[in-house]
Amino acid sequence: MKKKIIYFSLCFITCLLLAMGKTKNVQASPVYQSIKIYSDMSKQERTVGNTTFSWGRKDLDIQFYASINGNKKLLLSARNINSEIVTNGKVVYCIASLSNEPYKLYRISVTGGVTGQYMIDDDSFWNIKGFYNNKVFYLHTKTLFSYDIQSGKKEVVSKNLNEARQYGKYIYLTGSPNDFTIKVYNAKTGKIKTICKTIPYYDIVSGNIYYLDCLKLKPDGGRTPGLGVYLVVSLKKCKLDGSGKKTLLKRLDVQTFMSIKITKNSITYYNSHNKKVKRKF
Repeated sequence: MKKKIIYFSLCFITCLLLAMGKTKNVQASPVYQSIKIYSDMSKQERTVGNTTFSWGRKDLDIQFYASINGNKKLLLSARNINSEIVTNGKVVYCIASLSNEPYKLYRISVTGGVTGQYMIDDDSFWNIKGFYNNKVFYLHTKTLFSYDIQSGKKEVVSKNLNEARQYGKYIYLTGSPNDFTIKVYNAKTGKIKTICKTIPYYDIVSGNIYYLDCLKLKPDGGRTPGLGVYLVVSLKKCKLDGSGKKTLLKRLDVQTFMSIKITKNSITYYNSHNKKVKRKF
């Protein structure tokens, strides 16, 4: 009897270990997010999941590429491609104009090419900002719209915006350059929540929002001679929905118009004396 118990126990432990070994390397698929593939005509690469996106030029056309495991593939060649795209690493939504045609929204599979074209707005001055549940979100004349690619229904999400950025079901909304308010729109519930009214800079790192919070509603700080404005801020962190706020560092004198890099355990910035500083937390 004891031998049978020991035998079945060993079988159970073996099956458990095998199951753990099979699931250990399973990772969640990347969420849809908005990224820039080029800026100021300088080449940049952006990686989402296992796919790295890049661009180049051939004659008058922009060449948009995707690379997976070192295999580079041309996704789209167009006279103009807006620098911002929305992707989960497998499917891309981008805005482009082929030759002298009107701008359209293109749905592109990184392995199968163009799988859909949509005419959303006649005006070329609009930028895609998100995709969720068959709805495309785009910014046009400072207004964020949603467009259902199945029904063709268009709705206003929020007005008086300067920028919008997606990560998963959340789209982060910011006003004019002098408005430090950041809000989060939940594309699943349709609700908007204010995260903070005094944020000159934020980034999404490792599934959290890291942001600089001015110490006053009217930011204190000063001017670095010959350089620009610096602000005295705190570095804070919160969840993607704006909850769970936590202060990481206090009283940093940061030039917000200079390069700022935030990781999950440090921030690198230029201070009021134009010195590059790295602070860990």
